[in-house]
Amino acid sequence: MSEATTIHWIRRVSDEEIQLLSDRNPELCFERSAEGDLVVSPPAGSNSGRRNATLTGILWSWNARAGKGVVFDSSAGFVLPDSSLLSPDASWIARSRWEGLTPQQQRRFSPLCPEVVMEIMSPSDRGRRARERVEIFQKNGAAVTVLLDPDKRLMEVNGRPQPWEPVALAFPDCDVPFVLDPRELE
Repeated sequence: MSEATTIHWIRRVSDEEIQLLSDRNPELCFERSAEGDLVVSPPAGSNSGRRNATLTGILWSWNARAGKGVVFDSSAGFVLPDSSLLSPDASWIARSRWEGLTPQQQRRFSPLCPEVVMEIMSPSDRGRRARERVEIFQKNGAAVTVLLDPDKRLMEVNGRPQPWEPVALAFPDCDVPFVLDPRELE
């Protein structure tokens, strides 16, 4: 698996340009750093895609019962307060914040940081890139961040190592905790 490539362009890459690149190159993932650089990632490997789908499915299923938010998969991009544009593996936003966006903001890259962000390490980002992404989300206001490495059975919640076992996570404005069993991603 090849790693993400950062292209240091002569000017800041706009949301519109990223959307155009995405439309013309659907096999690639385009993001933007806070500095305005273009970050291009290859498609996920099959096992990474399976794990992302499993994680998003678990989060979606819980949210369908809790009914307090909106769940996004790895194809959703968010423009964060620092102006970076990132697509977490799985994320959750409180329904009230989502409904506070205009229909146009909901259709495009939404201008907000998800309250909950989950990232799964893949062979191409062995720790460094995934950890940097989680830190960016934390700095931009994510209340809960989860970093998972199913191959090494490592998990961090809000930057703190956790045992590789079920963990109850309190999401903002939710009465029902989200229980994540990381073993489901193995």
